[in-house]
Amino acid sequence: MLYPNQAMEDQVVWLASPSGSFRTSATWNFLRRKRSKVPWFRLIWYSNSIPKHSFIAWLAILDRLSTRSRKKNWSSSIDDTCVLCGNASETRNHLFFSCPYTTHIWEKISSMLEIPLNCIWQDALNWLCKRVKHKALYSSLLKLAWCASMYHIWIERNSRIHRQLYRSPSAIIVMIQMDVRDKVLGSVKERPSPMSRKIAAQWGLEILCTAKV
Repeated sequence: MLYPNQAMEDQVVWLASPSGSFRTSATWNFLRRKRSKVPWFRLIWYSNSIPKHSFIAWLAILDRLSTRSRKKNWSSSIDDTCVLCGNASETRNHLFFSCPYTTHIWEKISSMLEIPLNCIWQDALNWLCKRVKHKALYSSLLKLAWCASMYHIWIERNSRIHRQLYRSPSAIIVMIQMDVRDKVLGSVKERPSPMSRKIAAQWGLEILCTAKV
């Protein structure tokens, strides 16, 4: 509570900020409805993320991607068959990573990260959430690779539907590798651990590794 003081000159005080000065972050916290942090927030929102990748991953986690199975709920005439494999209903869980096409991609990415192959959506998400709680190079690689995998799989799915363009799993893997490598080279600056250097080498980051040791 502020009280009038005739001995002082009038001044503007921004009540949303503890300091009395306008701050965007304080104003945002004042206006927004605060909720507890979700367990996957570090997997999506982090300083060196690729925004368009994180956005698709965020929609996937919320199960808000416009998959064919979701569209079929709106209209029974819609074919919900997966365009990547042609063998199952196109759901979020199928696309990431139960579909044979995407399993091949995730298997290669998992191998490059040296993590257990897990193609069950919720199990993979839970496993990753427990291992990205720090800012080490290895954690960055995990987050970038996971988000990039979902982004490029979704783009390939859209390309097949809207442009009739088809690419092999190997081509998608190359694009994932390029995005991860370019982002790491341009943003990660800390000294990598021996484990991080080993994994980074599999992503073509030998220059980064030798420069930091």
